[in-house]
Parts: sequence; C-alpha cells; structure tokens
Amino acid sequence: MMNENISGQNTTEKFQDIQNLSSLKLGWFKITPIGEPKMYANGNQQCKVEIQIEKLIFDEKNSIWLKQSLTSAEISSIKIAEFSSNVLASLPNGWYKDDTKNKFDIGFISGTFSEMDEFGFDVNNDENFAQNSIEDGSLNVTERASYQVFTRFLRCASSVPIQPQKLMATIRLDNGETYSTHSVSDESYVTITPIAPYRINVGNLLNHRRDDAYTANGYDVDIYYWQLPYSLRILEEVYSGQGHTSSKLLYFTDKKPKSKRFICATIKSNVSYLTIKDIVDYVNDTSSVNLKENNQFIRALRFAFNSHVSTNYDNRLSYNITDNFGCVHKYIFNSIENFNMLTISNG
Repeated sequence: MMNENISGQNTTEKFQDIQNLSSLKLGWFKITPIGEPKMYANGNQQCKVEIQIEKLIFDEKNSIWLKQSLTSAEISSIKIAEFSSNVLASLPNGWYKDDTKNKFDIGFISGTFSEMDEFGFDVNNDENFAQNSIEDGSLNVTERASYQVFTRFLRCASSVPIQPQKLMATIRLDNGETYSTHSVSDESYVTITPIAPYRINVGNLLNHRRDDAYTANGYDVDIYYWQLPYSLRILEEVYSGQGHTSSKLLYFTDKKPKSKRFICATIKSNVSYLTIKDIVDYVNDTSSVNLKENNQFIRALRFAFNSHVSTNYDNRLSYNITDNFGCVHKYIFNSIENFNMLTISNG
C-alpha cells in the first residue's frame, strides 16, 4: 500500500512535485524602457518599462527544456528594484511601481511619446506574447525565441535626487528561486532620469480676458479666463479658504458694501453649463450664463446684483491644480476694487 501524507498526497506525487519545481529556470529575463526613460519628479507622472520573461521547465522524458507560462503567483512576484547584486532589493525611497497606467500623460510639455515601441509591440497591453525571429540566410535557419511581456510603470516623488537612477526587475519562481535582471547571464537594467517639475506662474498664463457673460434682469456676470500654456489641461484641483462651496463654484467673496451685492467664485474645471440660479440658489432665474467650456482654462466669476442680504465674507482662496503631466501649480484668488473685480496671484 502506498504511503500518504496528512493532506492525502502520496509520497511519489509529492516527490514529483518537488522535482518539477526544481526543474524550473529562466531562459530570458530582460527589462527595457518604452519611450524616453525620463519623467517629471512629481509623484504622479509615470515612465513605462517592459519586462520580458521566458520560463523553462525541464522535460525529463525528452531531456529538453520547454517554455511554460508564468503562474499567477509568479506574475504577482514581479518587482522593480534598485540595481544591485541583491535579488531581494527594493525600490529607492520616493520611487513607486504601478501595474497599470494612471490618468496622467507620459511625455513632456514639448510633446508626448509614441505608444508603440520600435518593434511594434502594443505597449498599452499589460501582458502579451512577443515573437522574435532571427534568420540566417546562408544556413536557411530561423531561430525563434518567445517570451511573455509585462508592462509596468514607474513614478517618483519630488524628494528624489534629480539624477539618473539604475533599476532592475526581479521575479520569484514557484520553486522559491528569486532572479533579477542583474543576476542572469544577459544582464539588463533601465536608467530612469527624474526631471524637476515645472511651475506655471501667473505670468505664464495665456489669453487672460474678462467676458461680460450676462447682463439682464438686474444681474451682471463677468467671467474671467486664464489659459494654461503648452495645451496643458487641468486634471485635478484642490482648494482651501473658500467661504462656501457648491457643486460648480468655490465662493471666496460675498460682500454688500452698499446697495449692490458682490459675489466672487472660482468655477470648477469640470463645469460646462452655468445659470444664474447656479450662482445664487435662492433666485428663480435659470437663465444661461455664457461660459467657455475647456479644461485648459482657469475660470472665475464676479456676480453683481441688488440684494438686501449678504453672508459677508471676503477670503483668499487657495487654488491648486494638477495638470495632465502631473505637475502642480498653486494660485491665490481674491477680490479687488471694492469687491467689483477679482485677481489671481501665485500661491
């Protein structure tokens, strides 16, 4: 009768499992950058890299090594680390790895990178198989190497040194062996260079203008616009110091020096339509205010009308935006000219 362990697995099967695990190795393990290996050190923008892996298992019957797909555990173990002889190394402080692309663009304010690498691989696909063919015409022989391809993304905080950083990939196979792209015979690494984040000051904003957006029924609305340069877009906004917040507006002034009441507010970047009632919710006027919809613009309004009441505040609104390359720009809004106008300054 064959011996069995507590789990019910017989000793022969258990030995075969151990033997199979010990017969694993890597035939190919390489890390390479996709696009230019640079990124803004803002904690948001990513740099894309490709990790190519071929796992082999030994076929004892035919005495050959056969390609085998990575298991889910092996895929989960793929990491990126500081380049060293230590296969258990981690990323340097301030560096981060993502398995998927985030919402921020890859590239620079002067242009963006191609989404295809030089071999024509679809680098947007997180996981695919690549086939390389090398033909020797004189021998009429084609050597074919296949491997799995995994796309990963790197980010770094503004606290990291602005200097090139060498990184490697690591993986732990199911037999417990950990490899790095430094430890294999065909060594590889990527050198990623952080770039200091740029800052768009008020003086760099374009096409500043004030539109008389609505004048009727005793209401007067002026809309202010400041366009970001380089076709930058607003992806995130963080604010503080507002006197009141609605779904569309960030109010920083509500004053009534005499008979006129003045309201000043920043318009949220995702707002595409605005009415008088959106500005003052207790009125019944749903007339549309002429508003340019474009997340390339910072927008604000001044609203003047006759009123007997006011909530009586005049604040400095701190307004921080994050653009499509992940860089953060800080501004301050406040009213001027006895609350009849507003201005923006550097935060």
